[in-house]
Amino acid sequence: MFKISIFLLGLLFLVSCTHDAINHSTEEEKELNTINDLYKNTALEIKIYFDSKDIESFSTSKYIIRQSNISNPLDFSIRSYLDGVNEEEVDLGFKTNNLGIGSFEIKVKDRTALINFISKDLNIESPEQILNFDYNIFKTAEQFDYIDDVKICINNISNYQMSFLANEQPIKCPF
Repeated sequence: MFKISIFLLGLLFLVSCTHDAINHSTEEEKELNTINDLYKNTALEIKIYFDSKDIESFSTSKYIIRQSNISNPLDFSIRSYLDGVNEEEVDLGFKTNNLGIGSFEIKVKDRTALINFISKDLNIESPEQILNFDYNIFKTAEQFDYIDDVKICINNISNYQMSFLANEQPIKCPF
């Protein structure tokens, strides 16, 4: 009888250890699922507009969806635009047109995105490049509910289009 009791106590101990391990594993699994759900709930699908070639071979802008879970999706979207496209996106016909810009400062005031792009080595080959750049930045920024307008400066110049292309006197960026 004593042998059976020891056996039963050992079996009971083994069952309780296994039960604790299963509970611990289940708790870890629940925690991971909660983290994944939080990521899914906080991740945003953001449209980043880039130049693209369509079937008729004329340039147009189309968007690529990127995922962001940071607190400032506007910053993320502009940074993604400046970082450009990857090889797969190039194969799909997208191309980068960031004019050689490396950084930017952005503020939102009265539902207007105020963006000052900074470049040490601007690379502008045509007026079309500037028009496409402006359009892509506008479309990328205006997708957010809190943005109604976008104002752009490049290297602290607000009339950068005419300053760069028509040699007009630069006007200092007002923001």
